[in-house]
Amino acid sequence: MILGLKDVLAVEITVQNGDIAEIHVVTEGSRSAKNLVRDIESALFAELKRKVDHRKISIAQKKDIPEVPLDRMRHSGLSFETEKVSHSYRVCFEGVNLLVSGNKAHAQVELSLNGLEILGSASGSSSRENSLRLVGDAALQAIEGLIDDDCAFSLGNVEVVRLGSEEVVLVGVRLLCGRTEKVLAGSCVVEEEVQKSVVYAVLDAVNRVFGRLRLKEETEYEVRPASIREAEAKRLV
Repeated sequence: MILGLKDVLAVEITVQNGDIAEIHVVTEGSRSAKNLVRDIESALFAELKRKVDHRKISIAQKKDIPEVPLDRMRHSGLSFETEKVSHSYRVCFEGVNLLVSGNKAHAQVELSLNGLEILGSASGSSSRENSLRLVGDAALQAIEGLIDDDCAFSLGNVEVVRLGSEEVVLVGVRLLCGRTEKVLAGSCVVEEEVQKSVVYAVLDAVNRVFGRLRLKEETEYEVRPASIREAEAKRLV
């Protein structure tokens, strides 16, 4: 999540007894350390509901950043033929809807990127386990509609596990770029609907590499259907 913030190049987190003890961040140096610390604090609280004292966050800034060699990109497990670093955008959650009719279920997930909203959907059996997979598949379908790379995502396992007194969603996502495959993992504590946590877990996995994927031009995006929120508002009326 922190890597997705603007100008962040690397991050290392030290954990003691389950609590964040230190956060060390390397940045490009184009923004003030004070603003970066504030962004990190806000992101941790908004997305993970974790409050971290600003004194635990240290910022190291680089003034001159060398280009990342292409062979280092390949060594990381992904194969990129052109761009070295494409953007610092992160995909954000907007809404999720799971419609169940008998033995069938239809999942819709709405995401956004830099103000642009896009909808993904998936259908299948309505069993609890498969319904969660449908939500994950719908999220990945929406994400694939944003990227221009010769890359494809597929959903692996989706599990809800008990961690102490909390339930946590764990997901595995496979990313295939050319002939190279990389396995990504994401997680999210269940605080509201489990379907929402599945989407956040998928985003947690995908946003780790999303900044290195080439995006479609805005004119290439498909016109999306009415958003989940718009559809829900009409249903209530």
